[in-house]
Amino acid sequence: MWYSRCSGTLAELGTGALNDAGTVAFLANGLPSADGQILRWQGGVLTKIVEEGDPAPGGDRYVRLTLTSFGFVDGTTIPVSGPDINNAGKVVFGALTSVDWGFVLQTPAGAAQWYVRQGEATPIGGSYLDFWNPILNNTDQIAFLCDVDYGSSYGGGWMVGKPGAWRKALAFDDLIE
Repeated sequence: MWYSRCSGTLAELGTGALNDAGTVAFLANGLPSADGQILRWQGGVLTKIVEEGDPAPGGDRYVRLTLTSFGFVDGTTIPVSGPDINNAGKVVFGALTSVDWGFVLQTPAGAAQWYVRQGEATPIGGSYLDFWNPILNNTDQIAFLCDVDYGSSYGGGWMVGKPGAWRKALAFDDLIE
């Protein structure tokens, strides 16, 4: 397997996504460091999308990309809550910097922008507290599961959209007929 634009050994492979062109974006932890990485596999070629320590939108650096992992008795972990990739090759992923936590959308050329961040207002009131499972469509909208902080209580649900145009898909305590 060809591993370009980064070097080392893949120690732990995590979840990922596949687009219609057969391109896979997935989480991995590497060796000799345990830095989280998001990698792209296309046509037998493996390339780095982003790695912990790389510059993040806004001038900070990524501290964590593998935000959730399952641990096992033997010390092995599997990174989960992976990225998603659309047919244009854009990738959405969870990221933590020293000042922000949320989802970033990155183009194949490497341009990245924060899509949604902890502390921002939600379409159901309150502010975003925590995030999981971004799903990216071909019009650059994402759907994601989130926790919401209302100040005196907590809730959550699935939100859908893009910056400036978020809407609720389904929230905790919604009546389902």
